[in-house]
Formats: sequence, C-alpha cells, structure tokens
Amino acid sequence: MASPALVTLLHLTTAAIQIGMNLSPAPDMLRVHRLQTTGQMALLPLVLMCFNNWLWLLYGLLTGSIFPLCAAALAGEIAGLIFTAVYYRWARNTLEARRTCGTAFLGMALVTLYVLLGVAGKTGQTFDQLVQTLGYVGAAINISMYASPLATIKVVLETKSSASLPINLCCMICLNCCMWVATSSVDGDMFVLIPSVIGLVFSGVQLPLYFIYRPTNPYMDLDAQLEEGYGATAPKTIDSVHIDTDSVLPATYRVVRPSRVARLAGYKYQRAEGTPLAMSFSGTEKSPRVDLEMQPMAMTPIAA
Repeated sequence: MASPALVTLLHLTTAAIQIGMNLSPAPDMLRVHRLQTTGQMALLPLVLMCFNNWLWLLYGLLTGSIFPLCAAALAGEIAGLIFTAVYYRWARNTLEARRTCGTAFLGMALVTLYVLLGVAGKTGQTFDQLVQTLGYVGAAINISMYASPLATIKVVLETKSSASLPINLCCMICLNCCMWVATSSVDGDMFVLIPSVIGLVFSGVQLPLYFIYRPTNPYMDLDAQLEEGYGATAPKTIDSVHIDTDSVLPATYRVVRPSRVARLAGYKYQRAEGTPLAMSFSGTEKSPRVDLEMQPMAMTPIAA
C-alpha cells in the first residue's frame, strides 16, 4: 500500500502532465494563427480533446474526484476550446470544420443532458449505473482521442512526410498515458487504466511513424496540401505555363503560394482588367465562382 504522501505526489504529477498534454498543441496553433492557414494539421484531435475533457469533467464531478481528474479536465477543456476556435478561424475547409465541430458539440450536449436526467432519476438507472455508463462512454472517447493523430496516416504515407502528425501532442499523450496508468493502478479505476494502456499502444505507432517520415522543413510542409497537387508527380498547367513537377528547380528558387491577401488583390485586379481567371491546377478555365485557395502558385527567388 503506497503512502498517502506518495499518492498525493503521484496525483500532482499526473495532473501537471495532463495539463501539459492539453497545452501541447499551443506551438502549432500559434504557427497556424501566424501563417493564417491550417495546412495539413487535422481538426479531429482538437475536437476530441474538448469532448474527452468534458466527459471526464462530468465523471470527476459524479465520482467526487475533484483532484486531479476535474482540475486537469477543466484546464484541458478551456485549452481545447481555444485551440478549436483558432483552427476554425483559419480552416481551409470551413464546411468540414463546421460539421466536425457541430457533431462533437452535439455529442457533448447529449451526454450532459443524459447526466442531468440520470442525476434527477429520470433514466431509470441507479447512481452507480449512471457513473458506469458515463465511464464506458468516456473510455471510448478517450481511446478515440489517443488514436486521433493517426487520422492523417494516409496523407503521411502518400506524401512521405509526417508534417500532419502533431508531434508535440503525440509525445505528451505517451507521457500522459504512462502517468495515468500509474495513477489509475493505485486508485483502482479501470475506466482510466484501460484507455491509458491502449493509448500507450497507439503512441508506439505514432512516434516511430513521425521519425520515419520526419519532414525536412515542417514550416513549409504545414501548408502543403496533397489534394492541391503538392507531392504529386503529375505535370500541372498553370495559366498555360507547363510546370513539370518531376523536374528539379534551381537551387535558388522554390515554389510558394501567394498569401490570401495577395490572391484577393490579384483577383480584384483581374476583375477590373477583365482578364480570364485561372480556377484550377489542371488547366486554365473561366468560372463564375472564384476560389481564392486555388489561385496559381509562383516561383520566387530565395534570399541568399
């Protein structure tokens, strides 16, 4: 039997690591806000972080585990909401982001309603059954959050770049799972122990995958979208100018995409001049709908 002092120290350390895991996407989100684009970064881990922390906050309130469970979950919920808001602000696909966020927040609302009805005795369950059901749901969402960085595994394998894997979050998930395995073993809470063990297994896949396909330039890869042609070998035609992606560009040049402001300014100039608009990478065509994300790339010299 561990001494109370050691148990308290373990709880403090676990809470600190949990908060650190929830804050680990901060550098990536700061870069997203600075570059005003989400690039290859996935929204799913952030949304599941909100869902997961909300469930464990409810679970901690029901079981009386104010510390470390409720404290860590509350801090994580606040961080997750902020990160999700930043991602949504600069999302490349706002429709998909809206659907993902809407589904998650609807699920959170339904679980909250279920807990309120259960506490009021309207579900026909005892309090222990209510806690057990919430524990099962929390464990499932927890496992989903630990596995969520692998949502972009297809992109990683196709681009041979792990820029889409949130490495900070992956590392902290591994460390966090280790601490929760120890804490839940001492507390005898299987609803926390089992997801933590499974999370360690997922970390054993995510971390090697990142270093196998480690990006040489994560800042440039962040804005590389496979569906827009990056990483593909098929030739592209932009404004009737053929660019062979298999050819080697001069060392003093790189392919970059104009900023959103530059694309908007170019679009307004083209409208004023009455010139045709290039709407795709496969060719030059006219279209009444202008997608600012699909404006042509340009080759710009790299400063010596």
